[in-house]
Parts: sequence; C-alpha cells; structure tokens
Amino acid sequence: MDNESRVVLVPLDREHLDASRRWANDPVLNRAMLRALPASESGQERWYAGIADNPEKMVFAVIWRADGRHIGNTGLYGIDWLHRRADFWILIGEADYRGQGVGSEVTARMRRFAFDNLGLNRLCLRVDPDNAAAVALYASQGFVREGVLRQDSYIEGRFRDILIMSQLKREYEQQKRH
Repeated sequence: MDNESRVVLVPLDREHLDASRRWANDPVLNRAMLRALPASESGQERWYAGIADNPEKMVFAVIWRADGRHIGNTGLYGIDWLHRRADFWILIGEADYRGQGVGSEVTARMRRFAFDNLGLNRLCLRVDPDNAAAVALYASQGFVREGVLRQDSYIEGRFRDILIMSQLKREYEQQKRH
C-alpha cells in the first residue's frame, strides 16, 4: 500500500487480540462500536476463529508505521461476492491517534481496496447517529445516508436508532476524479 501513509494495514492475527478486547471493553468505544456486551477472552478467540478463514470477512489491524504500534482495526463483513457488496467498519482504539485524520486515511484505503482491488459495487455501514464525528468522517469520504433503523439495537439499557450509510462504486469513481 502507499508508502506515504502513516499506517499499515495487516491481516488481523492472534497478537492483536489483547488490544482488540481492551478496546471492546472500553465503555466509550463500546457504544461507538454498537456493542451491547463486553468481550471475554474466550469470546475474542471465537470472534477471531470466525474471521480467520471466512471468505465473507476480512479484518485488518491498523499499525502506526513509525513505531509498529497496533492502534485500531478495520474490515469488511458480510462480503457478498455475487452481488459485490460488503459492510465496512473501522475502529481507532488508541485515543492518542483519534482526531488526527487516521480514520480518514484508513477509510480511504479501505474504499480503494474494496472498489479497486476486490471489485465491489457497494459498501454499507452502520453508525450511531449521535456519533457526529463518525458521521462527518463517513460523509467526507462520500458515504451517503440511506436511512435509520429505528430502535434497532439495545445498548446501555435502551433501544437505539442506527444510521445506515453507503457508497456505490460509481460515486467512489466520481469522487476520485474530482
């Protein structure tokens, strides 16, 4: 991938599970990830086993190029090779790296990977509509609001709406030209 990038994306490996579980159990990140329950060590192992050889999932560790630190994860779930679509997600788990454009960089690289390398036609994502920073990031990357899943998830003791955003390959191509 790009040598000017501040991050490297590598396939998620067992060595990344401890940090991933720590982020999943952080109360602030837990809500951002739309998680209802904490992650146990055995649960994290099951999650990893479920992605390791699954052609419908690709998960990458986000590594800070300067020092090799694992700072987040990103990936595609529900990859449908017939209809050429997938669900995108990103998490910058280390607080020191948030708000510095890392999420934008990773999102842009994942869009290129999905559309240019994998030949997908559609990327979709789910986000908490109250997470203004994430919604703004996705909008700046060309994702458009599709709708709201009303009271779709039970998080922090109440039902929460979930915003659906997506991007089509033609929209990505048009954005690339400008």
